[in-house]
Amino acid sequence: SISFCLVFRTFGQDLEEVASEFNAFCEGRHPLFPAACFDGRDGGVDYRISLSNPSRFGTYFRSSTTGLEDAFVWGTLLQPKMKEGLGFYQDRERFPDIEIVPGGIRAIHQSLRMRTSKPGTLAVRDYFPF
Repeated sequence: SISFCLVFRTFGQDLEEVASEFNAFCEGRHPLFPAACFDGRDGGVDYRISLSNPSRFGTYFRSSTTGLEDAFVWGTLLQPKMKEGLGFYQDRERFPDIEIVPGGIRAIHQSLRMRTSKPGTLAVRDYFPF
């Protein structure tokens, strides 16, 4: 059996809809793929998108043209306005399970690389306001 990691990337607010459709596929509930089995019920990897597992989804925060000040925030799809910056995420009641990866593109790449080294699916929202 081959294992892999899928990464869904969107610029909009459609990841919940994408997750719903993809998870229907994984569970064999999609009308075009009724025999699909990618939800782990066969003993294999569960490839469904989990928007309840903060380590499997997140959003970029872009604040520079060089990428040096950019960050990635695991555990939320919500994005601040540019002027709010990463301070937007300081409310731990609103964002109890987030992990901010500061340090620019290299740090973000390292974080994504670590998470994509394991089989499963990630859901990533890009920072459209930039």
